[in-house]
Amino acid sequence: MSFLPKFAGFQNHAEGKYLQFLPDGFLRGVLQYSSDQALTPFTKFEIVPDKDGKYWHIKCCYNDKYLASSDDHNRFVTPFVSKPSENESSRPCTMFNIMSGPTTGTYYLFDVSLQTYARRCTSSRIHPNVLTTRYRRDENRHDDKLVLLVDFENIIRLPKYLSFKNNDKFLAAHTYYNSPYLQFNATDIGNPLVSHEIFNVGDGTVRIKNESTKKFWRRDPNWILADSNDQTAHDKNTLFWPVKIAKDKVALRNVANGRFVTRYTGDGKVDFLNASSETITKQAELEICEPIVSRELCDFKYRTMDAKIYDEQVLTMATEEAVNTSSKETVMTVSLKYMEEKTRAWESSLTIGVGIEASIKAGIPEILEGEIKTTYSFEGNYTWGETIQETREVTATYSVPVPPNTRMKVTLLATKAKCDIPFSYTQRDLLRNGRRVETKYDDGIFKGVYTLKFDYQNKPYPLHSK
Repeated sequence: MSFLPKFAGFQNHAEGKYLQFLPDGFLRGVLQYSSDQALTPFTKFEIVPDKDGKYWHIKCCYNDKYLASSDDHNRFVTPFVSKPSENESSRPCTMFNIMSGPTTGTYYLFDVSLQTYARRCTSSRIHPNVLTTRYRRDENRHDDKLVLLVDFENIIRLPKYLSFKNNDKFLAAHTYYNSPYLQFNATDIGNPLVSHEIFNVGDGTVRIKNESTKKFWRRDPNWILADSNDQTAHDKNTLFWPVKIAKDKVALRNVANGRFVTRYTGDGKVDFLNASSETITKQAELEICEPIVSRELCDFKYRTMDAKIYDEQVLTMATEEAVNTSSKETVMTVSLKYMEEKTRAWESSLTIGVGIEASIKAGIPEILEGEIKTTYSFEGNYTWGETIQETREVTATYSVPVPPNTRMKVTLLATKAKCDIPFSYTQRDLLRNGRRVETKYDDGIFKGVYTLKFDYQNKPYPLHSK
């Protein structure tokens, strides 16, 4: 079995579009080659080896389900199977052979059960570019079934506006012999020399523009200068791969020479940025900070149909006894006290960044009678990604018929579970330069812990037993 990344995206070789899950509209739930961006909540897939190490299962990270071909004439390949299925003779089978293509980094997706290639649909105006296995194995449209694999293992999305820090100094534009180099020499995040704007190219790489020079970063020959006017993103010297190190740390690898930028001293330059490190050294670890004065988060829209409930467990909340010393059956009432705990957090599934306190106004999803509903709102200051925990004492009353000369042990059981709900939202920032910026995002994840249901368990004992 060849090496494949644990997390990947698929790009169609013919059109250059990325495969994505469609969460809305007429084609909701299908996979389509239609995304211009490699890194979105809908384009990420997990590659899971089968038990024998021969084939692969492909899981859509958005809805946490495995890909398989449908049983109808369309043969759409969609994520609808909850658990891997490795029986080739039954439907659905989730095994695919991911076979190497004619060039490095290219692959074919082959449905093991149907013995056909998975490729984009080109014969339907209703279902254009949808992933399907409807075509014959000997179909000649080579490029329509060939895909490029994008390694998502460490790729992340950077905040739109940020500053980089290493050795307790911010990276700032610095003129040296009339050229705008970048040097770790500043201490004030409000200094316009340290502010940078991120431009996502589409394939996961970024271009970085310094606020003061209004120019993009460029490698020359390995020193990084903020002097490029190139608007096409064709110059690989201006492209960088962000690699996640920690929650608030990244490394940047220059696409042209494949090396990481690092704080470097040489040629009379001290602590300048240079793309020369083959590995991620301490000098190549860049702490990221967002140069904002204030942030507001609003317009939360939860996609409850795509919620994921998992890690269910049954817990004993309280135990009491009802004792009947009479000679007749009696209905008795017991009070059971327990601690009710709820947790909630809002975070991004893609964008790296430190927790920033923001003014937030959002509905809070609850699971009521098996349905997810937004019953009340939260408004106030909140640190993005922080878990809020609420605990309160609750008393439940329960009536139980107790036979004569019997003590009835009553146990209150609760089924608890975690729940992830994707959402979109609007972010409004006041930048250090006084600009107000509004950005819409669709990478939000609400994480909560809920009590799904309560059950009472009754167990009778003889009156004088232990």
